[in-house]
Amino acid sequence: MASRLRSVGVDFGTTTSLVAEGTAHRQPLVLPLGRTTRHLPSLFGLDDLDRLRVADDATGLPPGRVKRSAKRCITRNETHVRIGDGTTMDADVGIRGILSAIAFNARAGGAVLSPETTRLGCPAMWTGEQRQRLLGLAGEAGLPVTDHTLIDEPVAAGVAWVQRQRSLRRDLEGKLLVFDMGGGTLDVALLDVVSEFGHDAEISVLSSWGIDEAGDSLDTAIAADLEQDLMGLGVAMDQLRLSGGLMEAARQAKIQLSTRNNTVVAVPTSPEIVVPQLAYERARLEIAFAPQLRRAEELVWAVLRGARVTHEVQLTSSEIRRLPKEDLAKDVDFVLLAGGMSRVPAVARLVERILPGVELHSDVGVPADESIVMGLAETTAYERVNLHRPPFSFVLEYVSDGQVQSVPVYDAYSPFYPPYFAMQRDILYHEWRGDQRWPRQGFGLLRLYRPGGESLDLRFEDDEHWGAVRVQFGHRPPAVLIYPHGKIVITDGAGRTTSFRIPRWPVIRGKDHAYLQARHLERSRRPEITDPRYNDPLFLH
Repeated sequence: MASRLRSVGVDFGTTTSLVAEGTAHRQPLVLPLGRTTRHLPSLFGLDDLDRLRVADDATGLPPGRVKRSAKRCITRNETHVRIGDGTTMDADVGIRGILSAIAFNARAGGAVLSPETTRLGCPAMWTGEQRQRLLGLAGEAGLPVTDHTLIDEPVAAGVAWVQRQRSLRRDLEGKLLVFDMGGGTLDVALLDVVSEFGHDAEISVLSSWGIDEAGDSLDTAIAADLEQDLMGLGVAMDQLRLSGGLMEAARQAKIQLSTRNNTVVAVPTSPEIVVPQLAYERARLEIAFAPQLRRAEELVWAVLRGARVTHEVQLTSSEIRRLPKEDLAKDVDFVLLAGGMSRVPAVARLVERILPGVELHSDVGVPADESIVMGLAETTAYERVNLHRPPFSFVLEYVSDGQVQSVPVYDAYSPFYPPYFAMQRDILYHEWRGDQRWPRQGFGLLRLYRPGGESLDLRFEDDEHWGAVRVQFGHRPPAVLIYPHGKIVITDGAGRTTSFRIPRWPVIRGKDHAYLQARHLERSRRPEITDPRYNDPLFLH
C-alpha cells in the first residue's frame, strides 16, 4: 500500500487526549485541542442540573461530580458509573461525549478526519470486544475509524521512535522494549525492528502484555497517604472522601514530584470543610509506588520470556524458563519509555536496574506523553507491522437444518495465555474443542473474519484454490490449536490432523487486502481448501 499523503492520529488517553497531523513531507505536529492547551482533559461529569459536561467544560465541576479516567470503563468492562451523591449514568454516554469533543475540536483546528486519514490508538491488552466498543463509540462521535486503523498504543510509540531515528539517518536492527505507562494501563511490548535508511521499516511484535495499573493506581496510593496524615490531624474524612478532593490533590502531588523533591499539598474542598495543607516528599511517593513497580518488573520478565517461548527454536520452553534474568535482559537493545508516568524518575531507575547497559530513550523528539499520538500520525510505517496474536477471528461454520451455524474458535486480539503461563508451561497455545453435541456427519469450514465482520480468505502457496479450510466431521468432536508463532493444527472428526502456518500475524490494513498468505508444514496432511462461494452454495450468506 502506498504511503499516505496525510494522516491524523487520535490518542484518546486515560487522563488527556491529543490529536496530531502528519504529511508526507514533514513530521507530525500536535494540534491545539483544548481551550488553552494542546491536550483535552479526558473526563466527563454532571452539573447541578444533571446535564452532561465533558472535557474542558467538566474541569470546573466539583471533584465529586466528575468521572476521571473514563477510558478505564472500557478496560474494566464497566457499563455504568456513579457521579456525585449516587447518581448512576451510562458510561458510554460520557465516553461518546469526550470523543465528540475531540472530533469537533480537531476539525475546528484544521484536521481532515476521514476513514482514509484517521488512526486511533488503544491499549495492547484490549480484547476484540473492547476494541469494538471503542470503535462503535468513536463512529457515533464523528471519528471515522475502523478496525483497519485502530492501532495498539505501544506499537504506535515504537513507530514514532523508529521514525525519529530514521530522521537522524540512523539504521536500526534489534529489539525495542516499549514501556508504556499512562494513566490507566501499563503496556509492555517487545518489538523486533529492522530499519534501513531509504527503505520502509519492518516491525514485528514478539510479545506484549498489559495490566490495568498505572498512573491512577499511584494516585490512589498517594491519596491513602494523605488520608492517613489528615486523620492524624483530626480531620473528619467522611465528607472529604465524598468530595473527590483527595484524588485530585494526589494527582497534583504526583505531577509536582516528577520535577522536584518536595511539594505542599492543598486538598480542594467546599467552603464548609477546613483542611490544612500537607507536606509530601518524593521519597514517600516512591515508597507508595514500590509495590506497583515490582509488579511492573514482573510484567517485563513475563514479556521477555513469552517472546523467547514463542519464537525460540534452539531451546525448549523449560530451558527458557530456567534462563537467568541476565540472559533475558540481553534480548533488549533499546528501551522507549512512553506515557505520562515515564516522567516519574523511579520508572527510569527501574528500567536501568533490570536492563543494565541498555540504550534508554524517554522521548521521540516530543514529550513522552505525546509519543503515541506522534506515531499514530505518521504517514508511513504501518504496512509492514506484524503482531504477536491474530488481529482477526477464526470461525467454524457448518449447516444444520438448512441454517448456517457459526461457532467462534478464536476471537480477534484475544490473549493466547495469561502472562504467568510463560513462567510455567512448556507449550503455549490457544485451544478450542467441540463438545459431544457436535455433528457426526458432514463438514464445516474454518474461516477468518476481521473484527468488523469482513471475511478474509486464506491462500496457500502453490495452490490454485483458496478460501476456507474444510473440516470433516466424524465420531469425535473437532479441535483447533493456534500457536503464537502462527502454526494452526486442526484435528477433524476422524482424528486426522491438518497443520499449516501463517508467518507471524500480519496487520490487515485496508479492504484491498483480500486474502491471507499461509504455507503448508512438512509431515502434515495437505489441507482441503475450498472456496465456499463456488463449491458449497449452502454457505452463501
